[in-house]
Amino acid sequence: MLSEGSLVVFEDLLQLVGAFIGFSVAYVSYRGYKDTSSPTMLRLTLSFILLGGGFALSGIIGLASIGVLPYVTLAISALVIAASFLETAQ
Repeated sequence: MLSEGSLVVFEDLLQLVGAFIGFSVAYVSYRGYKDTSSPTMLRLTLSFILLGGGFALSGIIGLASIGVLPYVTLAISALVIAASFLETAQ
């Protein structure tokens, strides 16, 4: 049976998977922008970059707060601000 601590780690890892998916969609939409020069594709690219960045920072913050990344704990407050900004900017 999974403990609560392992579920928290799993949740943080899923945040990083979500970041990978967001950046992948951003890459595909950027390729579409290069082919079509559509401003809508450019906005879509920017929004998925910001969404992926927010997911990545949330995952890093979660892993740092539980001690998996002990050297990152000093930067948690800056990462929280950056993650909040990226999610609201989208």
